[in-house]
Amino acid sequence: MSSQSGFDMNLRVRMQACDGSTPNARFTSPLVTTLLSALAKPLTAVASALTAQHMARFLQFQASWTSVCAVGSSEEGAGWDEGVTETKTMRKTCRVVEMQGAIVWLMKLALPWAFLTLATGKQTPAALEASYKERIEKVLNRSASLAAEHLAQRLSLDPGSLFGGYELDYERKSWAHGCLGLVLSRDSLENCALRQLQALTALCDVPLTTAGSSRRQVVEDHLMRLLAEEIPELGMRLQKTSAGSIFLLQKPTGEDASPAVQASLLMAAVRCGEALSLKVQLEEASAWFQGLSSIYPENLWKESFSSFHRAGITWEALAVTKRHIGKDSNFHRELENYLHRFELFLRDVWEENSEHWSFASARALSVRFAAAKKKKARSRFRTWASEHVDRFLGRQHLHLKDGPEGLSQGILARIGGARYTCGPLQGLASLAAILKDAELIQVVLQLMEKDIRRYQLSDSNLGPLQGSNEEFELLSSHLEGSFFRDEEQLRLEDRKTLRVDDTAMCLIAVSQMLETMKSIKSVVVDEGPPREDL
Repeated sequence: MSSQSGFDMNLRVRMQACDGSTPNARFTSPLVTTLLSALAKPLTAVASALTAQHMARFLQFQASWTSVCAVGSSEEGAGWDEGVTETKTMRKTCRVVEMQGAIVWLMKLALPWAFLTLATGKQTPAALEASYKERIEKVLNRSASLAAEHLAQRLSLDPGSLFGGYELDYERKSWAHGCLGLVLSRDSLENCALRQLQALTALCDVPLTTAGSSRRQVVEDHLMRLLAEEIPELGMRLQKTSAGSIFLLQKPTGEDASPAVQASLLMAAVRCGEALSLKVQLEEASAWFQGLSSIYPENLWKESFSSFHRAGITWEALAVTKRHIGKDSNFHRELENYLHRFELFLRDVWEENSEHWSFASARALSVRFAAAKKKKARSRFRTWASEHVDRFLGRQHLHLKDGPEGLSQGILARIGGARYTCGPLQGLASLAAILKDAELIQVVLQLMEKDIRRYQLSDSNLGPLQGSNEEFELLSSHLEGSFFRDEEQLRLEDRKTLRVDDTAMCLIAVSQMLETMKSIKSVVVDEGPPREDL
């Protein structure tokens, strides 16, 4: 099948995704503007129908979609022009991908949208064919429900304890609960704590059922453990100081604090507290934030910088925390001030290295964009979000100071589309709601459905459990809904296990996509009576 059949949606939404009004609009005569305004609705329906008509064909690309998703990867690089500053509003560049036959699709789809945009100066929302949208939403909802039920069981798997079910070794047929006793050659206490807190927060992002239900009780029990002074399952204890409350990790070399873990604790407590309609955690969370500020002040950001992704985890956790606390509190104002300064630091780091990328920073941008009230701030976040997508897909914007050596291959092409991709999807699914970028929407939906079909355990997909003995199959029967990693990733991490973050990342990605789908309109395609071949 030609790659053209999956290309039409890209052009249509690229043309409608340009920010702001079009300068040429003011040269349009009042009569033409009036006529086009009257025709806006039917033109919208026609363009949406053309887009939706070919969606089904695109979704048949399961075996060859990587080459489509990586369009433009032969030109490598991403970045801002050097002269751009925070005070200057960026105009998004709407570009047509260089592909054989692109001009045909441009004539069919892009030009009607460009004509409409020039006349009205308005951005038209993205749309999906109604039957496809209905089907994919059912797939996403079922996947999220199964994954959430699995995580609720998993976190309570260790009898008499919490934060259980960290990792199942399917070769040795044994569970590892909590974060103590890890194989430190391939894991760490800090990573384990981050993954368990991520799993708890992911569970809270899925609507909890009525009071007294098992899932709600699991969340409440874990929230109460976070508010205790000892969290033995995560290898942590709380130390209260005059500067705030600090969680210390009990490492083999001694106790140590982690900004990313401290921020993730904040996020889990505040997010789950809101999900349960409990506010008792806010006073403690404020003290935890003061503790974070003391162990991770601004003068240490550059000195202690280890990776953009680890900094992104802290940023995402603080952004989510701020979204779920009262706007009139001192806590909210202090957190906003800290976030603003931290974002300025991360922006400089981002521009210094075109290889930097993180799903955590991508999700943080979507959260911050949604909360921003000022147009300047929203424009800044949208521009940065667009750069995340460009770097992931390999869309090229030459950074002048980098020169040819600064160009890099798109992240998607490096990962490989057939592999487990829930990690990056956590951020990309959120960004799709901001950008309404057709290529991004295509890629996210295609990757997400592939991950559900290929990497979520079910009766028809036993994955790495295939061929296990009956006794083990009974032992692992409650694993339905969990996700597993691809073989190449497991080989890189030197494990043959089902780890809690394998499922948590997919649940976050699916939950975020379900939210994004609310902003994508559906259109009904009327293909008319069958046409006989001439």
